[in-house]
Amino acid sequence: MRTEFITWFFSIATLTIFFSITIPVHSQCLEDQKSLLLQLKSSLEFDPDSSVKLVNWAGTDDCCQWNGVTCNRFGRVIGLDLNTESISGGLNDSSSLFRLKFLEKLDLASNSFNFAEIPSSFGGLTNLRYLNLSDTQFVGQIPMEFSRLTRLGKLDLSNHVVSYGIQIDSPNLFTLFRNLGGLTELYLDGVNISANGHEWGQAISSSLPNLRLESFHRLQNLQVLELSYNSLSVDASISESSLSSFPQLIDLALASCKLQKIPPVMNQSSLLGLDLSDNQISGLIPNWIWNISNAYLNLSSNLLVGFQHGFVIPTVGFLDLHSNQLCGEIPLPTEGAYVDYSRNNFSSSIPAEIGLVLSRLPKAWFFSLSYNMLSGPIPPSICNGSQLEILNLSNNRFSGTIPQCLIDKGTTILSVLNLQNNNLTGDHAEGTRLCIGH
Repeated sequence: MRTEFITWFFSIATLTIFFSITIPVHSQCLEDQKSLLLQLKSSLEFDPDSSVKLVNWAGTDDCCQWNGVTCNRFGRVIGLDLNTESISGGLNDSSSLFRLKFLEKLDLASNSFNFAEIPSSFGGLTNLRYLNLSDTQFVGQIPMEFSRLTRLGKLDLSNHVVSYGIQIDSPNLFTLFRNLGGLTELYLDGVNISANGHEWGQAISSSLPNLRLESFHRLQNLQVLELSYNSLSVDASISESSLSSFPQLIDLALASCKLQKIPPVMNQSSLLGLDLSDNQISGLIPNWIWNISNAYLNLSSNLLVGFQHGFVIPTVGFLDLHSNQLCGEIPLPTEGAYVDYSRNNFSSSIPAEIGLVLSRLPKAWFFSLSYNMLSGPIPPSICNGSQLEILNLSNNRFSGTIPQCLIDKGTTILSVLNLQNNNLTGDHAEGTRLCIGH
């Protein structure tokens, strides 16, 4: 959801990274290029019934016109997209793939290489600017030869099946990525970075899987850094100057990294998305955090207890603070589309001005205050959210009559209205899409 919101707010910024390598140029392919591609097809194990690209490669055709193949004006293959081609094996260091020396873009994502190790010959494709090996069922160490891919702009090694995958413990992160200064996007979701007993140089303690962000200080063009849900602990006790090495950082995801405090990203003016969910962050939410992350901010599932004095929540497209220990007044953003304050310790009443706030949230479609200790009546002004689709006020201590306007909205705009487990009274229309009860 984070990526969807960042794309929704700032899609134009992400379109400039690889445009120069994805524009198809229709040229007659060279015979040696065709031969290498046909050898590749012959060596790969794939399901012809599921394939839509490889299965149609034929020697009588111009290979530059083959689906998944991009050539430059000289007829050399510079792009190969075999994403989701039902490949199940047949890729090793002797593969003809690694003789396509002009490749700039290579996408092998969402195939199944059946727990084979990543061939070190990838390091010979030194013209690569884009490499996607996500969800490929490769296992084992990332080859040291990857450090030769100095032109890489995007590298995706993410794995969303945690029972197997790629790991980094030797060589260490610093050594592996120190030559990749052109990286703008780096995806390591699900990569096993737990390296107890191995030296990670300046990056990793010899006894703990403890990633220090300054290990990436040479990646000055980095725009996306996602390290969520790895077996690592990120050390957030670093200086602002260390983080200033990422002047173009747009998206930072450190969910489930055993953080105990918020990293000092207050000067990251380009940051649009920040995910620090599922950590051990305690204390107050600092005021400076509202000056960044105006597309996506996720601080859910932490130990946060409140807000610094004088806080004002500005425009935040996606704001998730659920499952903390927040108390006091309910913070109301000036604008947003998704707001989740559920499973906290708010014990006041809903502010009467919530209607005014919701009327200023023309894009708001999700609002949840469930599982708190809120009391008093539900103000009718809460109906002012014109685009609200999901409203969850369940498991509180609300009393009084259900506002009729909520019942009416339940028959029109609202998809879900959950008022369960309160002390509310009143009739509601039969057949409405409501979830109301005691």
